[in-house]
Amino acid sequence: MKPDEVARTTIVRDILLDIAGAETALERHHVDYCCGGALALEEACCRAGADVHAVIATLIDEASKPGAQAPRDREMLSVPLVDLVKKIVDDHHARERADATSLVALARDAVAVDGASDARLAKIVALLETHFGELLPHLAFEERHVFPYVVALERAGLDGTPPPAALFATITEPIAEMIHEHETADHQLHDLRALAHDYVAPPTASDATRALYAALAEHERELVRHMHLEGNVLFPRAERLEQKVRAAFRSPRRRA
Repeated sequence: MKPDEVARTTIVRDILLDIAGAETALERHHVDYCCGGALALEEACCRAGADVHAVIATLIDEASKPGAQAPRDREMLSVPLVDLVKKIVDDHHARERADATSLVALARDAVAVDGASDARLAKIVALLETHFGELLPHLAFEERHVFPYVVALERAGLDGTPPPAALFATITEPIAEMIHEHETADHQLHDLRALAHDYVAPPTASDATRALYAALAEHERELVRHMHLEGNVLFPRAERLEQKVRAAFRSPRRRA
């Protein structure tokens, strides 16, 4: 897809994975692509309060800049799913588990120093505890149930064996729940950003608060990246693979 082929009905994830600079363009207009990847561009823009024509113009502008990089996740559309799963677990789940400890500790340090003059810091601590209290079980469920099924599904497709057994009737069921939890996490990120003044520390802030804001900004980038890889790459690929493997196993030729 070329930038000038983008229309109001184009799916956000297709733009993100096809057009150079799309991530930057969408972020500039605050269009949610990590949880809104399955939406038409017009609907995603409407949710963000952005003008769809302005977004398309920005997409064209970013793609035409000298040195515009190809979408960085295009190769993730073709790597073996077992490798994609490993990348998500090793690069993202591990990082977010570390953040669960370090970010809360940083926030408590900031409260101890600046809490008397900035009541928002205590709210950040409470929100972080809620955020990670929901995120960590989410990661564990994916690693215990969803990811092993995806890997076994890929193996079945390669070996021509029956689809793997699972606790769910189809992978669309846990994916719907995972996407809902991604949306909850995304709302929490927005709330954290608002509490932290868009991660710009006040002039009187201590080093502890400045360190907290920097770490919060990095956590947001990391988690958005993680949710994008799952929602826009892994989950759609897994759904298509499940349909293919089940259809092949039900085919008359195979039964004969």
